[in-house]
Amino acid sequence: MSGSRHTTRCSSWRCKKVYRNAIDLKEDACDIIVDFAGFGQTTTDAVEAVRPGGTVVVGMGKLAAEIKTYSLITKEEKVFGSSGGTNEDLKGVYDCFARGPESGDKRMIVIRAYSPDDLDAVAELMGELGYPASSAQMRNRMEAISSDPMYATRVAELDGEVAGMAGLRLLYGYEYDHSVAQISALVTKAAYRGRGIGKELIRHAEKWAKERGAAAIVLTSVGQADGLPERRTSGA
Repeated sequence: MSGSRHTTRCSSWRCKKVYRNAIDLKEDACDIIVDFAGFGQTTTDAVEAVRPGGTVVVGMGKLAAEIKTYSLITKEEKVFGSSGGTNEDLKGVYDCFARGPESGDKRMIVIRAYSPDDLDAVAELMGELGYPASSAQMRNRMEAISSDPMYATRVAELDGEVAGMAGLRLLYGYEYDHSVAQISALVTKAAYRGRGIGKELIRHAEKWAKERGAAAIVLTSVGQADGLPERRTSGA
């Protein structure tokens, strides 16, 4: 993980060394390199250093980085952008390091905005939630939702597969002076339940609500999202 002074820590469970440069991680064939800083060169080096099939998570210290597509393609790597980097995010990564391989499933859950490429996956998830829809129906719905700034759709990825989703919207109610954020759809794919995906989607929803000044966040629909309660209200 890249931080101040470019000191880098490997997130492989076999490796607990500290490095001066991300490229030096290559000798340890890390499964994941988390580049919270994203200082351009650190991202370039991380893509070069991660093992074949590995994952690089990039922050936004700089808005551009030169990535060798040869390495990206031949090593079949995954590169994800992250707007994290808060104290809570950093603590979560270090806690993950500390727990080690005995703590269960270590694969990274990535929460990101919906894209049209997710259409079929989202239609399937809505079916699991109890609202089956064809791709054509879902396309019409998502086009309307995506055009409204009061709405947001987040999907959860695990191993490059869409494993869950949350549908969010801002509402005005009788109980509060300010808007309220509603989680109107929350579901985890059956094959991925029990891995904390629903809880991670909730955490990102709460962050989204706070950023928009919502007075509270209300969960009204969960389906089978990791056993979460059917209704939850909390201060945003």
